[in-house]
Parts: sequence; C-alpha cells; structure tokens
Amino acid sequence: EGEREIEERKSLLRKIGYKL
Repeated sequence: EGEREIEERKSLLRKIGYKL
C-alpha cells in the first residue's frame, strides 16, 4: 500500500514540476 501512495505523490510532483 505504501508503494501506491509514493506513486501517487510522484505523479503530483511531476504535475507540479510541469507547472514550475
């Protein structure tokens, strides 16, 4: 389950990186 949360957070970070 922890791995799934990390993947979701990575996706969010990627979205933020794109905006930055």
